[in-house]
Amino acid sequence: MPLRSSAVERLVSSPWAWTFVLSFVACVSLSTIRISPILWQDEAQIIDYGRVAAFDSASDWGMNWTKGNRPHAMLAPFGAILQEVAFRISGLDPIGPRVSSLLGALLASTLLLLWLRSRGTQSVTAFCLSLLFLVDPLLAQSYKGGRVDGWAMAAAFSAGLLFRRPTRIHHFLAGALAAFGIFLWPSAFLLLPLLFLELATAVLPIPPLSPYQRLKKLWPFTVGLVASGAIFLSASLALQGVGARQLIELLSTTYQAHAGKNVQYASTFRGTLTATIDTLKLSPFIWISAFVCSFQRRNIVLAAFTVSVWILVLLTVVYPFRVVYLVPYALMLIAEYSRSISRSGSARRSVYVLVGAPLVSAVLLTLVARPVVAFLGRAERSPDTVYQIAKVAIGPKSTNVFVDCWEFYFPGRRLGWHMYNPYGAAKDHSLAILANSTYAVLSPDGAASLQKELSEAGMREVARFSTAGRTQPRFGSRTYGPYVFFRR
Repeated sequence: MPLRSSAVERLVSSPWAWTFVLSFVACVSLSTIRISPILWQDEAQIIDYGRVAAFDSASDWGMNWTKGNRPHAMLAPFGAILQEVAFRISGLDPIGPRVSSLLGALLASTLLLLWLRSRGTQSVTAFCLSLLFLVDPLLAQSYKGGRVDGWAMAAAFSAGLLFRRPTRIHHFLAGALAAFGIFLWPSAFLLLPLLFLELATAVLPIPPLSPYQRLKKLWPFTVGLVASGAIFLSASLALQGVGARQLIELLSTTYQAHAGKNVQYASTFRGTLTATIDTLKLSPFIWISAFVCSFQRRNIVLAAFTVSVWILVLLTVVYPFRVVYLVPYALMLIAEYSRSISRSGSARRSVYVLVGAPLVSAVLLTLVARPVVAFLGRAERSPDTVYQIAKVAIGPKSTNVFVDCWEFYFPGRRLGWHMYNPYGAAKDHSLAILANSTYAVLSPDGAASLQKELSEAGMREVARFSTAGRTQPRFGSRTYGPYVFFRR
């Protein structure tokens, strides 16, 4: 952000200023890390992917259980493996994966700051945009909830930073890092158009090169991306014992479960529109600013790339943790606008608004409102409550449990359960899993929807629990329970 004060420039250019910001955000996040958000599906599912991929590929149980009567493998398992390792290091406490996710986000925001500065973005603007990325509600929701999006984007930002180095080996390593990001979490492939555009900007000087000279400049990154991707894919499949025939089946089941379907909304125009609105309402100002900046002349190509990636997301699954990979596009649009405008007073004020509005709203929501809500509802949000219910209802034993409430995955690991949840959107093999289970833990709505299957599997209700005697959330936030337990 163009400012006259050189003192401010010197302040934000100091590594100590950024270290202070990272420390402050980390402290706020750590203050409610066990209770905000409550334990949920994605973090349990990711950890179990990592368990199967790295430690128990022949497992006879799993929270991603397929019709083929085995755990679903993952093409890009390295982020999940990282979370499983963090889970084990923390003594099977969910705080481990959440701390890992927070570290990934802190690293990604730092690399973004370095990348923006390497592109010539003014120091104050780069500082504010990197902070905006870190506290953006979409990313905050990701790292607070134990996802690995921060680690995947850190790999991509490292690749962008290496483009500013002149040698081929740096560009080859950039390709390897971009590939690694995709194998940390597959949605990182959405950042590839941004990386290719950055590569073209960084290594194709003026006057224009001949087509052959352009290819010579681009091939190290492309070779690094493709070759490393092939190596990571081979390692992933070998680690999980997936052969050529199983690979085709894996691709088919993954596509059927996710592609073209939204896990929460109907796959219609209205459903997609609703999903988009519900996603963007978490941080609307950043996209309003990006939209305004996209009309700048030098941003036309980047805006076109951004629209193309948005179309891809709209045609597949509109999901907050997929849309979060589009946030760097918005930040780059704002950065390019701020870098090229004049130093007039009106131009400076426009940058203040375009950067300040989304930053202030994100800070208030992520660093103030969300921690306050979590703290006020801390009694109902404690994961210890879920553990105590699990201990009383089933106890420590090696038994098969149909788990439809994902928060019970964590106490279930500590108690030695063999847990199952049907993989895929249809979940039409629930009966087969229930028939192989001794216990089932469901929400009242889940029990009602599976009433027929529970009856056919010979399951009967044995207990009901609610947290702190409450069945409704307090302070406008989600809480645990109530739960219904069944036994054969």
